[in-house]
Amino acid sequence: MEKAAKQTKQLSEEITELLLDEIVNGIYKEEKKLPTEKVLAEKFGVSRNLIRDCLSILDREGFISRKHGVGSIINRYVADTKIRLDLLAEFMDLVKMAGFTPKVEKVDIETIICDKTLSGKLNIEEGEKVYKIFKAVSADGKPAIMCFDYIAHRYVTDDNYTLEDLKNPVFNFLEKNCHKKVYMSMSDINAKITDDEQARIFGIPRGTALLFLGEVGYDLFGNPCLYSEVFHVDGVLQMKILRKKI
Repeated sequence: MEKAAKQTKQLSEEITELLLDEIVNGIYKEEKKLPTEKVLAEKFGVSRNLIRDCLSILDREGFISRKHGVGSIINRYVADTKIRLDLLAEFMDLVKMAGFTPKVEKVDIETIICDKTLSGKLNIEEGEKVYKIFKAVSADGKPAIMCFDYIAHRYVTDDNYTLEDLKNPVFNFLEKNCHKKVYMSMSDINAKITDDEQARIFGIPRGTALLFLGEVGYDLFGNPCLYSEVFHVDGVLQMKILRKKI
């Protein structure tokens, strides 16, 4: 039963991605509404319940608005937005969506000791070992993003990795080497002033303001499995956030 539920969830995610791609780039790009649940179910060869789940996800993320008697209205102003801060995406994808060519300029990893701050973020004991992964990403050769990812050492079940492996999304490392998956994250958003190290890495004057995201990534059961400190240079990636009335 658990395996069947996992397969259904995976199929739901795949169809949701296909639907979104067809809204943004495909056959529904010029449409104002999606076809009915019945038509979509027949198109993908799945049940209406599964299609309903997919549409609920698109509705929740703002790509469509569903209203009884009207149908699934495509929110074109949302679908055409390249970068959204409220959706979880990896850096390389963010840079690509902005129309730039991404490149990991530098990556490194070290083992540190968990302090009080990390203990609160990762819900582990002070003094435990923590992996600290550093990554610097450029957009068309210009410094764009700098990130520090923190993962509890106890979660790592496979130490077989290279620095080249770490150039891939940290989510890949979590799934392959820790058997954990981030389902959602909660972010603190602030402006930070560059110190000497950040100014050197970004090639900008010391004291320049950066967009800072302090993100805790949670697994399916609400357990923190990743803490990230992300710094964005102003003027490179123009991000938007969707706010829905509740």
